[in-house]
Amino acid sequence: MIKSQIQIKRVCCLIFRQGLAKKVRASFKSKLAALVVIAIFVVSTAQAEPLKCSALLESRNQFHRGFAKFISKVSFKKNESEVFLREESSMLTKNHSTRIALALDPSSLTQEVLNAGVLPRGSALMTSSGDLGPTGITAIIHAATGAMERKGGVFEPTLESISTSIKNSLILAFQYNHKRIAIPFIGGGVFAKRIGVEPQELANLIVETTLQEHGSIEIRFMTFGEKDTELFKQALKNLEDDFDLSNVSVVNGSITDFKQHGASAIVNAANMEVTFGGGLSGIIARATGREKEINQEAHAEIIEWLKIITRK
Repeated sequence: MIKSQIQIKRVCCLIFRQGLAKKVRASFKSKLAALVVIAIFVVSTAQAEPLKCSALLESRNQFHRGFAKFISKVSFKKNESEVFLREESSMLTKNHSTRIALALDPSSLTQEVLNAGVLPRGSALMTSSGDLGPTGITAIIHAATGAMERKGGVFEPTLESISTSIKNSLILAFQYNHKRIAIPFIGGGVFAKRIGVEPQELANLIVETTLQEHGSIEIRFMTFGEKDTELFKQALKNLEDDFDLSNVSVVNGSITDFKQHGASAIVNAANMEVTFGGGLSGIIARATGREKEINQEAHAEIIEWLKIITRK
């Protein structure tokens, strides 16, 4: 198996040395066929032993940065696109960490972001859950929507980064076989003010993105207080004719209480630094009893990813 993968890699080396990568898509009448060919390249670079091919390494990094933009232009039926996006994102992360999902607009991954040592906005990272583990919550998925310590440009949270971070959170949940996840009002605090978005518009975005991407994963939208609960219920009502809501519900309660939602993974409204902050993030941090350790765990994942993505 390894020998065949290495052979595929050598072929890819030749292809990229000859500058034929850009012609792959144009060479196939079927977009799906073109994607399958490219998927072979991803699998070979993700699983085979490394080869000393600078053209391949360079093309691999370009591929990572450009794949999300490419896939966004492809029109599939809804279920096909969801499955393909998840499978491709799973393969992409294997070059770095299977606990980081990076299906995002390549414009979010800039040298400025790499120099800052943070995740690109819109990505997601999974960590352990500390003291929440024995209760049933075995993982925390940190949705990195924007930076807390830096502002402006690629560090600013946007509606798109919130939507993309939800998609990447679902990718991680899918990879790790979580049957149900709990999603809070992501960006509903400080970031909402920075974006300048109304609460109902933000709730609509979170709900619609989740319904488009969750597949068979059960969803519990966790709200705090009647006001937020009504926002999410209204968002679901607006979409009840377009989606199956049988495995989706809104729960007014604590996201750290497994008994209230029964989700094995919870989503943290995180920052690009993936460091626990205030508000809901602080509540989750305190509930884990391992705030420092989980921060260190996340930072170690980011450092390892940065070493590989910046490798020449």
